[in-house]
Amino acid sequence: MPLLDKLASFVPDDTITWLSLETRRLYPAVIDLVRQTNGTLNFHDALIAVGCRELGIDAIVTFDMDFERINWLTRISDPRHVQG
Repeated sequence: MPLLDKLASFVPDDTITWLSLETRRLYPAVIDLVRQTNGTLNFHDALIAVGCRELGIDAIVTFDMDFERINWLTRISDPRHVQG
């Protein structure tokens, strides 16, 4: 992804002011996921997905269909999909 590559070259991760040490730790995996989805998943959504993987969370409740691209997450978008 040329735009992402250019941004990464202008703003290396060691120059970013991090609000969370976990975000900093997960940054490479998040950027890789953005690349893998050709930017369909934005940074924020990729961070959520990678965070879920790290925490062993296998389902997410969202109307955002972009999460369908993540093979380690099951997207729940309809109350009928929730058993209880």
